[in-house]
Amino acid sequence: MKLRGILGLGLALGLAPGSGWADEALAAATPGLAPDSFAIQAIAAPDLQVTRPGSLKEASAAMGAFVKGGKLAPGLAVEVTPWDVYFDGVTYSEYVARPGMRRLVNLALSFATVGGADAEQVRSAVAARLVLWDDSDWRLNDAAIACVRTALPERPRTPDAPFGDTLTVWPELNAEQAKAVRRCRTDNTRWNASQAAFGAALTLSTPGGTLQDTRPDGTAGWFSIAAPLGRSFQLLASARYSFRKSVAGEPRKQVAGAGARLTFHQQRVVLSFDAGAGAQRLDDEWTGRGLLGMSMQVLVWGSTWIDVGGAQDLIFKSGADQKLTVTANLRWNHDIASGLR
Repeated sequence: MKLRGILGLGLALGLAPGSGWADEALAAATPGLAPDSFAIQAIAAPDLQVTRPGSLKEASAAMGAFVKGGKLAPGLAVEVTPWDVYFDGVTYSEYVARPGMRRLVNLALSFATVGGADAEQVRSAVAARLVLWDDSDWRLNDAAIACVRTALPERPRTPDAPFGDTLTVWPELNAEQAKAVRRCRTDNTRWNASQAAFGAALTLSTPGGTLQDTRPDGTAGWFSIAAPLGRSFQLLASARYSFRKSVAGEPRKQVAGAGARLTFHQQRVVLSFDAGAGAQRLDDEWTGRGLLGMSMQVLVWGSTWIDVGGAQDLIFKSGADQKLTVTANLRWNHDIASGLR
């Protein structure tokens, strides 16, 4: 059960906060890890439900759903891990010893569409997200693996142990064993482990959904990196860029931004501080957005956390007279949740 309260306060000195033309600049300024399904971010449709097929047959069916009546259908998104769909898998020793193979195993490809009525254009994106490295991967942690083997002594000693003449089917983990495995992962994996990922996308426009009229209209990129600072701090930084040329009377647009988040974690308290800046240019008009924010989580009892956060952002807009309009927007919220989200 979750109880949530929100208190919002806005101060406008010109343009009202939350205007659509400034939202993308604010999103670019907000720090975050490059997402698996980057396609939905590239076309600014993060609320799309993503289908993740687990086999070649399921992947073919998911891709076939994008064409209805000979036209490109809007409002769909699919994410595929090619290695899982097209290959037989990889052994544990290969996964540990070959960094290039790990990157292929964790490569995520995505495709998404968004649009309106039949007469309107459908926008789509094809994207890839590549994990450059991830020290939080417990499969690369010798201490975590040793702990799991100790917790489950009846299991094979090595993940690559050859099968004998008889195939042994191991039983499902019981509740106590599953808890022991989770503890092995959490106790031996650093919460602030170093990791980095990169996403790239090509966006396209399809007037009226007519497939043969599809043309590339832009690109997008997202890079993120996180690094530990001692045992109690982590620094996360991200940078984003997107470009869209003038299509169907809409202005040429560029959006760029970068942000950083410093997180402190000590027993029952988690503090995060955000800072970022973003800019959006529509033809000859530009909009800038600055962001400062903080949040605090406190473990009260059991698995119940209290979350309190707030953010302030500034909007800068240049017009024909080159004057700046500044808007301040302050938002605070508190969140009492049962279970760590």
